[in-house]
Amino acid sequence: MSNIIIVDDHPVARLAVRMLLEKDGHMIVGESGDGMDALRLITKIKPDLAVVDLDIPEISGIDLIEKLRTAGFNGRILVLTARDDDHYLHRCIKVGADGFVGKKNNLEELGDAVRAVSRGYGYFPLNRGD
Repeated sequence: MSNIIIVDDHPVARLAVRMLLEKDGHMIVGESGDGMDALRLITKIKPDLAVVDLDIPEISGIDLIEKLRTAGFNGRILVLTARDDDHYLHRCIKVGADGFVGKKNNLEELGDAVRAVSRGYGYFPLNRGD
């Protein structure tokens, strides 16, 4: 199973993600509520996977992903966000995210996404046409 860092500015969201992922056998090795702290933490710990919200203080999730990739982070990055429209999906793909899950979807999808990206696959929703 994967070593994971959760990046979300809402403690309750981090707790829900932690509980779901630990139930699936993953190890949560860190949590952060803002982009700059997450950048330092991920660079230091080098987890297998970072679950990143887009709406975080200091630097956005998109900027965080871009900075991590520029710095050579080769772990997997899964975006978990309430901003699930195609504009954000395409921006995340462009900066190097490995997967994208909308928070409005069932949390079961998060487990599926983590399994997919942990195995080296991308996980992106099909264009919904809405």
